[in-house]
Amino acid sequence: MADTIAQQSGTRTVSRADIDAHLLRNLFRRVGPLVIANVATSIFLVLMLWNRTDPVWLALWGAALIGWTMMRFMLARAFLARPRPASESRKWIIAFSTGSGVNGVLWGLSVVFFSNFSPAETQAPEMFVMGALTIAALAGYSNNLYAFGAFLVPALLPYGEALAFAGGVLDPWIGGFFCLWMLLAWVMAVGINEGFAESVELTLRNSGLVDDLTAALHQAEAANTAKSRFISNMSHELRTPLNAVIGYSELMTQRLMGPLGNEKYEEYAESIHKSGVHLLGFVEDILNVSELESGDVELDESRFPFGDLHAEIVANFAPGAEADGVTFIARPVAHAPWLHADRRALGTAISHLVSNALKFTPGGGKVELHSAINDDGSLLVRVSDNGVGIPPEILADAVVPFAHIQQRDPDKSDTMVRGGPGQTTKGLGLPMVRMLTELHGGRLVLDSTPGRGTVAEIHLPKYRLAA
Repeated sequence: MADTIAQQSGTRTVSRADIDAHLLRNLFRRVGPLVIANVATSIFLVLMLWNRTDPVWLALWGAALIGWTMMRFMLARAFLARPRPASESRKWIIAFSTGSGVNGVLWGLSVVFFSNFSPAETQAPEMFVMGALTIAALAGYSNNLYAFGAFLVPALLPYGEALAFAGGVLDPWIGGFFCLWMLLAWVMAVGINEGFAESVELTLRNSGLVDDLTAALHQAEAANTAKSRFISNMSHELRTPLNAVIGYSELMTQRLMGPLGNEKYEEYAESIHKSGVHLLGFVEDILNVSELESGDVELDESRFPFGDLHAEIVANFAPGAEADGVTFIARPVAHAPWLHADRRALGTAISHLVSNALKFTPGGGKVELHSAINDDGSLLVRVSDNGVGIPPEILADAVVPFAHIQQRDPDKSDTMVRGGPGQTTKGLGLPMVRMLTELHGGRLVLDSTPGRGTVAEIHLPKYRLAA
């Protein structure tokens, strides 16, 4: 791999020195598990050979190995105590490789403790030790090939020689097997090292992108907080004058202070009152959606009969539907259950669905409010109509706040449905329904066909049905 890697991501150029520095830090982080493995294995070997060889030399070997292992552990702690610049990597690699070499020499010396065994007895344990040392080298030292070689060669070479000359003469098959073993170990170490290097390189090259994405996320969160605060303040500021406009216009339309003197003034006052009520509802919806988006809304849950809520919604909308020439059909669930939910929030969600259906269903159309218990025990609330419908390409946007979906009568492309030109959704009703439903652990399902109508379903989970 070249000294400098030309690939760049964001503002970060990765050099070989950067990669080596990260590999070195990972190398030192592995010293802890290696310490445990070294100490445990050396103690096991001492206990296994205690009665088969000179215990004094065996104890001295075990003490030396454990002592050196602890010194390497202290070296690792010193390295990891603070960040190290890439310029210091070379000296730390030399220190680590030297320590690995001494550790390998100590393990290689352990072969002398098998000298009192017969060739038949030594072959299996020596092969076992060789395998264990090779696995330890691959797992602990392959981050750096210098450290890997410094440990593996002095650790395995004495065992290879002992096996090859077990009968006093060289066994070419065992000698060849040992050489092949060392070659395969080296090839595996090179492959593991290259994999580590590529992983570190990719991480470093993407670190600039991660930083940019993190900064963008923080900016988006700050902007969203500022937006919510602004909407909240704006909504409160608008409510006071709107309430005054609505109140005074209502006084004028009811002529509580006497006649206005002109029929046009009465029309104007009624128009002002309706517009004020509409705008106040819009402001309330903006504030509600903002609070739902921020996650500040907590459900005020209680136990109540769903049948009463269903009947209340029907009573609220039936007169308006009749006045507009829309057939409003109610099909409540048989044996209506009691719910454990936020009555006001759930009523708001269902009311928004009914209001939307009536708004976009022309005179002579039909709107149906249906509720039932699903096969899985959940509650279904379905609002369907045969109104203008929503085109499939914008159906997904219908549940996104401020998407501002327009629904036109397909047979009258120059006019909107009831209400005349300019009749659009505020882009808040369905998003509010979705968020209120999800707060209850449920889901909102929409299906619509232009010219044939829309079906909106609220599914509340089984646990919301009170026993």
